[in-house]
Amino acid sequence: MSTESPLISVIIPTFNCCSTLRSAIESALSQTYKNIEVIVIDDGSSDETPLIITSYLNSIIYIKQENGGVAKARNVGVRYSNGEWIAFLDADDIWDENKLEYQFSKMSDEGKSWSYTDTRFLGGVNSGRLDSEFTKKHTGSVFDELLTNNFISTSTVLLNKSTFHNAGGFDTTLPAIEDWELWVRISSKNPISYVDQPLTTYRIHKKSTSRNTRKVLPYHLKAINVIYAKNQLNKKQSKLIKKAKSNSYTICSYIAEEENDYVFSLYCAIKSIFNYPRSLRRTLRLIRTSSNLITKPKNT
Repeated sequence: MSTESPLISVIIPTFNCCSTLRSAIESALSQTYKNIEVIVIDDGSSDETPLIITSYLNSIIYIKQENGGVAKARNVGVRYSNGEWIAFLDADDIWDENKLEYQFSKMSDEGKSWSYTDTRFLGGVNSGRLDSEFTKKHTGSVFDELLTNNFISTSTVLLNKSTFHNAGGFDTTLPAIEDWELWVRISSKNPISYVDQPLTTYRIHKKSTSRNTRKVLPYHLKAINVIYAKNQLNKKQSKLIKKAKSNSYTICSYIAEEENDYVFSLYCAIKSIFNYPRSLRRTLRLIRTSSNLITKPKNT
């Protein structure tokens, strides 16, 4: 890739991720798209994160701040960035080496201001499988689709910095699921490009916020309420809120099942079908979770 290509700023927020941070940084620095800067924001880590970062001080921009949450950390990273384009990479995820080059080329050819890719899972019961096997992906004008389901993984996103700023950045009042809320705002005015290849690896582990279902479900519901309050919606779009909540309950039901929390898995399945009853998938989920509660030991 020519050095005349636009500068891409890679934003890596981290909080106590010393076991995975090195591989994330390495995957960014190894990109075939060479005109990049890597910005690591240490969001108040108390582990060995500073020690790991020390070995990269000649290759990255390092920002240390008091713990303020991932939304604030990403916003700070963008504020200190010099690139015309922004790419997000979480400290426990990994990029394929051609991720930025392929993605930027495709997005530029399509004349889009933002883009995302497919993802492969690493760890958990679905290790090695693709996100697109479970969640339908969309391209172009995706506002209505995003109102009901977040199918965009943060570590896959590449976007023009002006598009980020025009949307207002991440909402720092949301402790989690803040990415979904931002994607909805961006998609209201900007069609998206999609790369139908798993150029990002999403690591699943017990420390992930998304894997603590009882904790993360309220974050889902708060984000949905913010999404539907902030955006100008017509009558038909406003009614999609029940489908959005149903989808989040379904996701949490699956994750709770992985955690062997069969009581909460059943609870989420019941709430899912209550919000969106005419669904074979949700009915089958309810049957499965009911069976789990009877045949498997409970995790209470």
